[in-house]
Amino acid sequence: MRDKRRTGLVLAGAATVLWAVCAALFATTDAGDGVNIGAALLGLLATPLSVVSLVLLIGSARAAQDAVGPKGRDARVGTPLAMASLVLFAATWVFGGSANTTATATALLAVLVGAVVTFVVSAALFLPPRSNRS
Repeated sequence: MRDKRRTGLVLAGAATVLWAVCAALFATTDAGDGVNIGAALLGLLATPLSVVSLVLLIGSARAAQDAVGPKGRDARVGTPLAMASLVLFAATWVFGGSANTTATATALLAVLVGAVVTFVVSAALFLPPRSNRS
C-alpha cells in the first residue's frame, strides 16, 4: 500500500509541475509565438501522468481500508475527487475532437481546467499527515 501511494504521489507531483508550466506558458505568451504548441505538448505528457497517478492513489485508498495506520489527510474525500477528475479527463479526451466552435472549445477548456484542479486537490488529500512522513 505504501509503495503504491508513494508512486502515485511522485507521479502526481511530476504531473502537477507539468500542469503548472503548461498554464504559465499559456498565460504568459501570445498565440502567435508558437509556445502554445509546446505547452499543449506538455499537457499531452501531463495527462497520462495524471491519470496513472489517480489510478494508483485510488488503488492505494482501497488497500488502506484493510490496513491500520495513516491513510492520508482525508482520503475519504480524495477518492471521490480523484474519480471525478478521471471522469473529467475522459470527457476532455472523448470530446476533444469535437471542439469546432469557440463556444465548444471554451467549454472543453473549462472541463480540462476542472479536471486539473480536482486532480491537484485530490492528490493533496492523499498526502500523509506531517507527523507520519518518512
